[in-house]
Amino acid sequence: MTIKTTRTKKRKHHKAQMGICITLITMSITTLVLAVNPVWWQGRLGQHNADRIAASSKIKHQQVKADYGLGDDIPSWSAMNKLQKVVRMETLRGYVSVPELGIELPIYEGTSNVALASGAGTPKGVNDGFLKEADVMGKSNYALSAHNMADYRTYFSPLQRNISGTSLAGFKIYVTDGRKVYQYKQTLKHIIDNTDAASEWLRNTSKTDNSPIITLTTCFEQPPYYYHATKRIIIRGDYVGEQALTGKLAKQLFEMMPPKQIESK
Repeated sequence: MTIKTTRTKKRKHHKAQMGICITLITMSITTLVLAVNPVWWQGRLGQHNADRIAASSKIKHQQVKADYGLGDDIPSWSAMNKLQKVVRMETLRGYVSVPELGIELPIYEGTSNVALASGAGTPKGVNDGFLKEADVMGKSNYALSAHNMADYRTYFSPLQRNISGTSLAGFKIYVTDGRKVYQYKQTLKHIIDNTDAASEWLRNTSKTDNSPIITLTTCFEQPPYYYHATKRIIIRGDYVGEQALTGKLAKQLFEMMPPKQIESK
């Protein structure tokens, strides 16, 4: 009995040591990931807060003034947290969803630091000093910008994984203004230099006026440029069609959208 008891104790002690080793290894790997990619955890915390805030807001359709452009670099977590606390001042326009990539974000008017800390933003405005054009769902070149947190999961980060592969070519992109759902099919992707010339990809043209498209843009994140990306990802899709937004459709495509924001009931 004594021998068996001793062996049992040794086994338990060995298992306890193994458990401690596994825990320490996991913690070390997590610490290394966060050290190498400092924005990895920002995306998860940031989008959690963004989803909650958007769900308690109201979609607006009237013309407003906002800050426009391609958007600034990713702010620090402390700055991002402060920005999200004033997001209620921004104008919620609707939601964007790319089910095959796991993307679902609220859409805000403009690309101010507050708007991009809380979801996707529209980079063009009729009265701004940028392109002096509007971003209208289902019309011409509807453009959206959002941050890339380099985690392949939050905001527009999944676009970076898609840019290097072909397995998801032709994925569907959906946007809604609370009244209708507008569907697009992805047709091309590019990595471009992050310069003023990047804005040319956002312009409305006579071609897009006749054959509407959507343009999604985000930073191309690569070390050590997590906070100051030198390149941008461009995803484009052709307009497929539109239909009235129903509760059933909203549940399928826009899980974070509360029923009270559906206007076509």
